[in-house]
Amino acid sequence: DDIHAAMRDRGVTGNWSAESLAAHTQAVLQGAFILAKAKGDVDVAVESVAHLRRYVELLFSQPVTAPRRQ
Repeated sequence: DDIHAAMRDRGVTGNWSAESLAAHTQAVLQGAFILAKAKGDVDVAVESVAHLRRYVELLFSQPVTAPRRQ
């Protein structure tokens, strides 16, 4: 619901859905924890979350434009 609300409030549309972004977020977080545990270093998780944050910020900061032609 939070992602849907953010998309609506910012007028974000695209070829992705709130559900797919939620699944991607979950995959990144779970993967980050696995890598941190495997490497014995929390920094890899911190970096993964930072990348995810930048990605989400980019998705929601881009001006809404028509889809690209292929």
